[in-house]
Amino acid sequence: MFAKENYRGLIFATLATLLWAGNFVVSKSLYQEYSPVHLSFWRWTFAFILLLPFSWHRLTVTKLAVVRRHLGFLFIASLFGMSLQTFLVYQAAHTTSATNQTLIGISAPVFVLLGGWLIFHRVPSLQTLLGIVVSYLGIYFLISKGGSAGITPGDGLMLVAAGSFSVYTLMMQKQPIALDALLVLTLMAGCAAFQCGILYLLMGSLGDVSGFHLPGKEVGALLYFAIGPSILGYLFWGKAINEIGCMKAAYCYFLLPVYGAAMAVTLLGEGISLLQVVSYLFIVAGVFMSVKGDRVHVREYA
Repeated sequence: MFAKENYRGLIFATLATLLWAGNFVVSKSLYQEYSPVHLSFWRWTFAFILLLPFSWHRLTVTKLAVVRRHLGFLFIASLFGMSLQTFLVYQAAHTTSATNQTLIGISAPVFVLLGGWLIFHRVPSLQTLLGIVVSYLGIYFLISKGGSAGITPGDGLMLVAAGSFSVYTLMMQKQPIALDALLVLTLMAGCAAFQCGILYLLMGSLGDVSGFHLPGKEVGALLYFAIGPSILGYLFWGKAINEIGCMKAAYCYFLLPVYGAAMAVTLLGEGISLLQVVSYLFIVAGVFMSVKGDRVHVREYA
């Protein structure tokens, strides 16, 4: 029987995955009316505003000095893990399906392992390398329509988004600051809002978007982005890792395309193809092999 902590951890991991799956589906439903930079800016602005009342009192004089010392780290980490990744996901919604987005999204752990190999020279095990190959075969089948077509812009952007998030993940493993998770999330949300705001103004001045404007009827979706994927998703995932560990939480994350596809079929009328199912099996098998192989390898040489 599972311990009570296991049940709580699985529930937290499942809720986080559901919220992140909903992010892809809701953004897909909005792509024809609102620009990606508009959605990204207001998502992180709302998240920052909502987080601030719960975390500002944690910023003591001592912690403020730590934040100032490592502000550059927070700024760059939020660039890769929040503002850039969010913008790419919302831009990808213009030219690919929500189901494809979730399928490519679960390949992020493989990018993390590959990045750790290239950046930190962590030599992967043979099982990890084999898993990376299997996962990339699944991605190739998916984005090339089984080898019969070229890659769509949306699928390509999702690959870049997965790579961007992997850089963020690798950076957070090396974070030099001893701050609590809620305060770090608040500060990084503020950095992301600032970054997206600069991009918003720049694109508006170049005529790429209609110009800066306040939210209207899409405010409900923006609040979902801010409260669900941005705040609760990150906090639930952190709780899940504390309760059941990274490996078991990762197994729940493999269900992201299942939840995303169910929502996309129900809410958007998308269909599910055999190619997507086969690609999913390859990607999940590859990620599972890579993560498990990496864990064994690390234990051997720790």
